[in-house]
Amino acid sequence: RMSYQAGFDVDVGLVAELESSRMRNRERGHTLSGAHRADLKFKSPLGDADRMLSRGQKKLLIIGLRLSQLQLVHQLCQSTTVVLLDDMTAELDRAAQTRLLSSLIRLDSQVFMTTLDLQAALDPLHTLGVKPALFHVEQGGVTDRTANGA
Repeated sequence: RMSYQAGFDVDVGLVAELESSRMRNRERGHTLSGAHRADLKFKSPLGDADRMLSRGQKKLLIIGLRLSQLQLVHQLCQSTTVVLLDDMTAELDRAAQTRLLSSLIRLDSQVFMTTLDLQAALDPLHTLGVKPALFHVEQGGVTDRTANGA
């Protein structure tokens, strides 16, 4: 099951809640309620996803949600999306990496990826026939390594 928590008391309403907590929010330097506090909760018969799933399983759940979002944007706007993937190889096995990248290719997304394990990141790309541009970032410097690294 998926449930949505609005981040504020919907019976009171956002404007009324913000007005009633204005002084407290000022004292703390941030708002205690609002859309930025909204959350999606996932629950299976075994319990809450945030307690029952491994880090990799949570990552796959989030990726599935993001891919659905990207697909909707692509269908409605007919535009290319830009996706940032931070260390995809950290918690996803190679099969999951390949499925993710294949989905992003089908959506014609431009993908920027970071990795600590270059070969592990390149393997699924080569499997899919993708020739990536490769850049190495170190101490604020960027080096193009496309010709000799990929």
